[in-house]
Amino acid sequence: SSQGLADVEVVLNIKKGWHLNANKPLDKNLSPTVLSFKETAGIQVLKVTYPEPSIEKLPFSESQLALYEDNVIIKIQLKVNKKTGSQLLKLEGEVKYQPCNNETCLFPSAKPFTINLSSKKAK
Repeated sequence: SSQGLADVEVVLNIKKGWHLNANKPLDKNLSPTVLSFKETAGIQVLKVTYPEPSIEKLPFSESQLALYEDNVIIKIQLKVNKKTGSQLLKLEGEVKYQPCNNETCLFPSAKPFTINLSSKKAK
C-alpha cells in the first residue's frame, strides 16, 4: 500500500521543581498539556497518546492534581502517504502547557516543534 504508519515521540523535559498539568487535569479550571498539529499534505495524525500523570497533592491545592514531571513522552501515531516520493516531510505542531511550581503557576504558553519524516519505504 502507499500508506505507511510511523510512530514518533515528543519528549518534554520539565525543569526540576516544575510540573505541567496533565492532558486531562482533575480540575477543569487548569490548562491541560495538549499537542496540536498543522495540516500537512501527506501526513495524517492518527493518534496521540499522553502518558499517565502522577497524582499529587501540592501545598497550595486543596485537592489532588494530575501532573507531568521530569521527562514526559507523548507518543504520536502517524499515517504517511508514500506517494510523496523520498522527500523529507515536516510535521509542525505546538505543545500548549502551563508550567507551575509548588507556589505559583505561570501563564499558559505554547512551544513549537518540528518532526522530520522521510517517506522512503522502510525496509
